[in-house]
Amino acid sequence: MKKAVIFYKDTDNIGDDVQTYAAWQLLGGADYMLDRESLNNPGIDEKAKLLCNGWFMKNPDNWPPHKDLEPLFISMYVDHKHGCYEKMLSQELVPYYQKYAPIGSRDKNTLKLFKNLGIESYYSGCVTLTLPQYKGERTDEILLVDPFVKIFDKKYTETQINRLIPEKLKNRVSVITHHDFEMKHLSIEERMENVEKLLERYAKAKLIITSRIHCALPATAMGTPVYFMDVGYDRKQAHDRLEGLLDLFEVVDDTHFPMSSNQPLTKIQRKLGLYSKSAIKENPIDFDLKPETMKKFENNFKNASLLADGIRFKVKEFFDEN
Repeated sequence: MKKAVIFYKDTDNIGDDVQTYAAWQLLGGADYMLDRESLNNPGIDEKAKLLCNGWFMKNPDNWPPHKDLEPLFISMYVDHKHGCYEKMLSQELVPYYQKYAPIGSRDKNTLKLFKNLGIESYYSGCVTLTLPQYKGERTDEILLVDPFVKIFDKKYTETQINRLIPEKLKNRVSVITHHDFEMKHLSIEERMENVEKLLERYAKAKLIITSRIHCALPATAMGTPVYFMDVGYDRKQAHDRLEGLLDLFEVVDDTHFPMSSNQPLTKIQRKLGLYSKSAIKENPIDFDLKPETMKKFENNFKNASLLADGIRFKVKEFFDEN
């Protein structure tokens, strides 16, 4: 049977393409790339096995996938927005999920959602964890990849970045983003090429500081030291998608940054610039990467590798079946 993976045609988030790239690499290529938002009408005229992973979804009316698609549900995340809980987790879909169970959940909150439906499910982690370990030479580059992605205040983020980075290291720091409003206009081949180049940069970096899980997860899988900035995720539904995944990182929480909450009063305080006189009391990042810090990163890599092995086993078993 033909093999298919998922992509999101209209995304402006490079993290979506990182997940597609990882799935493609895991299968060693696929016959089809199918748009996540129209799996009910995939536009192919034959049966296919689908590696069904990722963030679901903007158009839950287009769920579940077409009957000609045989899905392996793994690394699944069901979002609370767009009516996804009501439509994707309805009692009417229980027989469908039972047919393809167990469901591999990317995070522990999604695991709870499926278990509450009575569906056999397990915590799989993310497909991006299956990217191979990088064993070559590293650069001296320190990458800040959307370190405050949940805080929509440019002046605030610039101030905190400036406080966070030691003066002697500022010439080695690059600040980049996973936002790309032009990527939807590129061909899928161009998009995968761009992801490959970006991942190579992540693999070779000395250190990555990010609040993007689809930077932190693949970087950890490739063996790059990662600090995850758990800042601005203070609303429960925003934090649910991180449940379980945070165990794979060294986490810097919002207690290190003044007025970093997304509660209404704090947003007003940020707008007024009241944070300007509040300094970071103690830098939470070990930029020297001391031996004891490196041991923590090595342990995170081992834990990520265990999840990756589980994903590889499930995927091989599924796609090797006739």
